[in-house]
Amino acid sequence: MKKCVESGPITPMQKEWAQKIVQMIPPALRSTPYLRECVDELFEEIRTDFTASMKKSMGMFKLCSGKTGLNACAYSDVPD
Repeated sequence: MKKCVESGPITPMQKEWAQKIVQMIPPALRSTPYLRECVDELFEEIRTDFTASMKKSMGMFKLCSGKTGLNACAYSDVPD
């Protein structure tokens, strides 16, 4: 199952979400070359975390969907 979840297609983070994140950063921080590099690194980390969260969610869904219903799965019972 792990191989199936890890190789499955993941919808990328929506561009609108990224734009809203950028809007929260003050313009002075976005315009400085060094800080722009930091913002780019931050976005890479956000994308990585988003993808990992989506894969975890898919795994949880696969585990839970086999039970009597999605509500039958207690998410806190499944280890990270």
